[in-house]
Amino acid sequence: MPRRIFGLPKKELNPDLWEVDRLKSNVRNKLLLIAEKFYETLELDVEIIDIKFVGSSADYTWNNKSDIDLHIILDFEKIQGDNKTIRAFVNSKKANFNNDYDIKIYGVEVELYVEDKNDDNKSDAIYSLIDNVWIKKPKYRELPYINRKKIDLYISSFVNAIDNLSNIEDPLTKYH
Repeated sequence: MPRRIFGLPKKELNPDLWEVDRLKSNVRNKLLLIAEKFYETLELDVEIIDIKFVGSSADYTWNNKSDIDLHIILDFEKIQGDNKTIRAFVNSKKANFNNDYDIKIYGVEVELYVEDKNDDNKSDAIYSLIDNVWIKKPKYRELPYINRKKIDLYISSFVNAIDNLSNIEDPLTKYH
């Protein structure tokens, strides 16, 4: 399901997850346990730099379909292999983990990601679970909000996909 790129703002953060603007301690503890369990499946010999809660569930644009985007931050330079291989590895581990476990907190699905410490996260709200503080505090907006950064990312992904069609030689594969 595509991420939400616009929405009507709520006057408060999701009250199942947040106490005003602070993550509920039981939610934080569960998210840390989920991240730790997932990290163990990676079997990497590199320390976790941070675990971040990002996206609409950390923002005023949450809705009943919003998930919790849980990002484990690592230093990819300390992992053997090139960046593309590392990302493919962690994404396959993520897919396996999400298939093996139905992870929800108060009915809110948890989606795991592994991010390099040098990645530029474009989220409007970023909360550090390790430090238990906002890295980027969400801003309440009275009017419907259109996230132009996310729209640009979607457009870029479609442009890249179209550009990559020219690299496919088999015409049966090209348009499927």
